[in-house]
Amino acid sequence: YSTGVDWSQLTLRFYGSTEHYRQTFSSINTGRTAETLTRYAEDPADELGAAAHWRQAVGAHVVFLVGADTHDVRASDDEVLFTGAGGIQNTAARQRQTGVYGEGLATPGKWTMSVSGRVDHFSNFDAKQWLQNTTQNTQTNYPAFSETVFDPRIGIARRITTNIALNASAFRAYRAPTQNELYRTGQVGQQITLPNANLRSERATGWETGFQANLPRWQSMLRVSYFWTQVNR
Repeated sequence: YSTGVDWSQLTLRFYGSTEHYRQTFSSINTGRTAETLTRYAEDPADELGAAAHWRQAVGAHVVFLVGADTHDVRASDDEVLFTGAGGIQNTAARQRQTGVYGEGLATPGKWTMSVSGRVDHFSNFDAKQWLQNTTQNTQTNYPAFSETVFDPRIGIARRITTNIALNASAFRAYRAPTQNELYRTGQVGQQITLPNANLRSERATGWETGFQANLPRWQSMLRVSYFWTQVNR
């Protein structure tokens, strides 16, 4: 569900969603003659978000844009275990990401130049896991953590002729770990992915350059680019 309003140069958006899926896990014996149910999981998740941005033209060739957004996710993984000591294992956590950004765009003559930056604050909290079976009844509280990151970007383009233009850009970006990656065991076939509560955000730094050519005679476009991106963490 979503709603919003556009008023003059201001745009506001509010949105949310809820989803719930069920999943079963099983194992197959060595001779591949029998399949055994190992886990049954139910995973409800709810999200709420809001975004706002304002734009303002300055003269005929400059536009400024500023904005902010926030996104909150609450999810849980409720599992029934059929192997080992069996029992019930429930994991719940909450994530929130809030960011502010600004951008300036200028188009003097045959040039197009843009400079932008974004600051994000990401936090993961209220993460708990309960395990109950015939031998134990425990609760594990995962430590809360947060990060603040700054991601800049700069871009430039130059129109050489009516149909040919050159462009280049450089950027930095990040991706926060998901709740699945932090707390939930996943499985596809015999491939098991274990959670890692110590994960932190991935970072990407890169640049790109290229050119674009319009081919009116054939009513087509030719675009060539070279990009380099390094991802770490």
